[in-house]
Amino acid sequence: MKNDVSQRIQQLHDYLADNARIDSEYWYEGLSSVNHIVSTFDNRDIIEFSKQLYGWEQHLLTCLSAALTYDQDDMDKPVRCYFYAHIFLALNDTNLLDVVDDFDFLNNSDARLSNLLKPLKAKVSKLIHHEAVRTACLQLLIDLEQTLGA
Repeated sequence: MKNDVSQRIQQLHDYLADNARIDSEYWYEGLSSVNHIVSTFDNRDIIEFSKQLYGWEQHLLTCLSAALTYDQDDMDKPVRCYFYAHIFLALNDTNLLDVVDDFDFLNNSDARLSNLLKPLKAKVSKLIHHEAVRTACLQLLIDLEQTLGA
């Protein structure tokens, strides 16, 4: 029998898989269902999911990213930022372009993001080829380092 952690993570996966092929406009409106599921995660779930998402299919990660960065939801923004950062790190070059527009969502982060700043900087430096976008992303990460004391 699955424990509570895997049940909540499985619920999130199933919801995304069931809705992933719906028109992309869906992923920018009415995303509270995804964020509501995330809001039920406790610390064990957060740790486990941040590991598991690296094995998820790329298209599910891009859908999840759209939901997590939906600004109209105020539920657990720091946790959502933490997952967005992991998604950014997990995505391949092609899919990274689908989520980089929401990079400024990381401004809602808390100290939990501190350990991810260095790998985020490395990925941005290596894979974001548009200079203005790369510079903006790197500046945001530098500002976060100062804010978070990382």
